[in-house]
Amino acid sequence: VGLSHTDSLRLLRRQTAVLELLASGAPLPAVLTSVAVALEELIDGARCSILLLDPVTATLHHGAAPTLHGSYAEAIDGMSIGPDAGSCGAAAYLGSPVVAEDITADPRWDRFRALALPHGLRSCWSSPIRGRTGTTGTFAVYHDRAHQPTQRECGLVGHFTHLASVAIDHAGLFGALAESEERFRHAFEDSAVGMALTDLNGRFFKVNRALREMLRQPEAELLVTTIDQVLAPAAGGGDPAELLRAVATAARDSAHFEAAGRRSDGTVLRVAVAASVVRGAAGSPVHLSLNLQDVTQRHAAERERRARREAQVARAGGEAATPATSGFPPDPTHRTRPPRQRHPRLPHAPGTT
Repeated sequence: VGLSHTDSLRLLRRQTAVLELLASGAPLPAVLTSVAVALEELIDGARCSILLLDPVTATLHHGAAPTLHGSYAEAIDGMSIGPDAGSCGAAAYLGSPVVAEDITADPRWDRFRALALPHGLRSCWSSPIRGRTGTTGTFAVYHDRAHQPTQRECGLVGHFTHLASVAIDHAGLFGALAESEERFRHAFEDSAVGMALTDLNGRFFKVNRALREMLRQPEAELLVTTIDQVLAPAAGGGDPAELLRAVATAARDSAHFEAAGRRSDGTVLRVAVAASVVRGAAGSPVHLSLNLQDVTQRHAAERERRARREAQVARAGGEAATPATSGFPPDPTHRTRPPRQRHPRLPHAPGTT
């Protein structure tokens, strides 16, 4: 809007330079400074400032101010937003551009006038920077004289405000990613369960402390090892190599099984393994995530309980086969009376009764 062909070409060159900074991973202050300098080069006498909004505290903080005096930038750092908080505080509060054509007479500058005038700041025009989640900051243009922005200047500020928005959102996304990676790093390394990441061929490229201690191998050795050198089939379990191959080829998303884990000293553990596929942006598998837990003691305890139960069953069966007794010891003085014999009755003699 209101830009000549020459302005459009100059804008394009500066916009390209800013985007190249973003692509190179430059920190946000450097990118915002580049944005502010680019606009200052296109508007005569302009001094630019970019402030970042903290949505929690509703305060504005220094983002970039390449040509403003340092003491002024420091004085407004952390200012609360509000309808009478200068041009920037009001723009962030209202969500719309605020023009103070003359700072000496604008009531919104009553609390900040004494800060601005000693540094030769007479006018300030501020626009809210809108990002993905709402207002993320303000873009201010100062002059050393009373000034009302032209249509051309409005067009330029609109372009550079959008560019600042892209830079802030980009930094927010990468900041959230970095924070997420840091949380993952702590969760991974501090977990009591052995954890590892492998490529699709099963070669370790990240192992945590618990796994190193479980297998009694230093990290350097494990990182030149493949999972099939560590896991072998366990009694009653499947083939780890086949199960992991099925996950790596996306034939299945995950696998849970038990295997024999080989330690570097030759001892063997019983381990429970949970494997899942990690997919890339295109949705195809890129590596495997493994959790390994030592269940050797659990299996030993189960065998012991099973042996006790079998012994109890055997004793119960033996007792059932033994005749029942009174429970008293035999009396050595007791004699068993022989069974009484019945004699045949004799016939009566004559004359007797």
